[in-house]
Amino acid sequence: MNLGIGLVIAGLVFVVLVWGLLRLLPRPQAANETDHPLVPSNLNESTDAVLIIQPGGRVNYVNAQARAWFGLRENDPADIERLMRRVRPPEDFLDVCATPGQKRVSVNGKLADITSYQVPGVYPQMLVSLRGMDLAPALTARDGQVASSILQVITDFSRAIASSLDFETVIRLILDNIIRIVPADLLEIKVSDAASQAFVSYRFQEANGTGRKLIHSEQGQFGSLADQALETRIPLLITDARRTSALEAGGVFVPVQSYIGIPLLAGDELIGLLEAGQTVSAAFDQRDLDLLNLVAGQAAVALRNAMIFESEQRHALELSGLANLAHAVSAIHDPKDLFARLVESVAPLFDAEIVGFLLFDENKRTLEGQVPFRGLPTHIVEIYRASIAPNSPADALLASQQPILTMSASEDENWRALKLTDLAVAASLRDSALIPLVFAGRMVGYFQVSHHRRGPAAFSESELRLMSTVSDQAAAIIDSAMLIQQSRQRSQRSDALRRIASLSSSSATRTRRWRTCRPPSTWRRNFR
Repeated sequence: MNLGIGLVIAGLVFVVLVWGLLRLLPRPQAANETDHPLVPSNLNESTDAVLIIQPGGRVNYVNAQARAWFGLRENDPADIERLMRRVRPPEDFLDVCATPGQKRVSVNGKLADITSYQVPGVYPQMLVSLRGMDLAPALTARDGQVASSILQVITDFSRAIASSLDFETVIRLILDNIIRIVPADLLEIKVSDAASQAFVSYRFQEANGTGRKLIHSEQGQFGSLADQALETRIPLLITDARRTSALEAGGVFVPVQSYIGIPLLAGDELIGLLEAGQTVSAAFDQRDLDLLNLVAGQAAVALRNAMIFESEQRHALELSGLANLAHAVSAIHDPKDLFARLVESVAPLFDAEIVGFLLFDENKRTLEGQVPFRGLPTHIVEIYRASIAPNSPADALLASQQPILTMSASEDENWRALKLTDLAVAASLRDSALIPLVFAGRMVGYFQVSHHRRGPAAFSESELRLMSTVSDQAAAIIDSAMLIQQSRQRSQRSDALRRIASLSSSSATRTRRWRTCRPPSTWRRNFR
């Protein structure tokens, strides 16, 4: 009994001692106290926009100036995705939030230099500072420091766009750097396409979860506003575009408040048109036009160089393909190897998914696809054939020896006349070209090119000209191959008949004669 009471008393004493020690120890900070960094109170009075970002993208602090820049009310939550949607280009904003650095961006239509610093501590954070900049006053200022900032901008622009000769890369670099000079809600470059004798529009499009991607289309986003600048070749500034009747383009209203269009001239050659528009931001003025004029000439020269480089690359590829086509003559001993080499040689010349040959057999009166056929599975090619009845519409179509061009093979009348509609439906054929293979005035077949990789589009004059060149050379090669094959077959038949004749006059038994003169499988095929 006394032992039990002693243990209870000892336990109470121990609890009291532990409680006393815990009272003497310092208390840990509450979790909510560590969530927010300790920042100087005067940051809210700073003229710079300041953000503090945790690793992982959590926004810990936004000062009053930053809220004004990003369009956030006092109690609005700030998250990295919401801020990113206000910045152009958004990739640069994410870069400086992740690693220390400096970029030039546009925030809600305002140019800014954004700089980030690593804040040391147990939990490292990133302090991001945005300082507004206005290049337009520098055009009229005489201050040497301000003038040097303009010179630096032009130098950076020139260095950026001169870093590549790839055409689409140059377009992307120009658009990326223009937005750092003059903030614009809409930005587009029209480039003259010699093949189609029209202008192709290039612009950025926001992709869900994958950032921006460069797209091109024949229809621009500024309607007929570009017509005046293209016709006069004089830069155009419309400060109040809503009152301009030119907004009505084909019955479609273009929601632009102000507009700038600057012809891109390299010497006397019109390369394209640089267009910028404001939909919700402040309207453009003369200073914005002057800034874009400073870099328009360099952009035009960069585009022309990229176009020349692309043309030379295409020409070199065509010559290489045609040279490989000529080497295909060495494979004419085996028709299967011949068509494999032909397709392998000419397919890289065309920006198309489907390339192959169809041969016309005058004896069978059939038009047949040849294996391999780039872009079509073998089981489809094996049924790719049509019977050509004499004096039929299909016979007349072959006799005309004219190209067959269509944007939808399954709905085309010529494909229906050739009885290839079912095949076109089975293979889902869209834009297609059948170029006749003609040698010595005789129809050999068709050379087929289908499905532009960038989407359905009409074949340009340059594409058709290249197809015609390929078909002329291929027709001669195929015709020579067929002649050699026919000659080989006749030789084998003559040899078989000669052996039969010699054995029939000999004294050999019937069984021996049959075993000796029985033709091999290749002969049996030739006699069929």
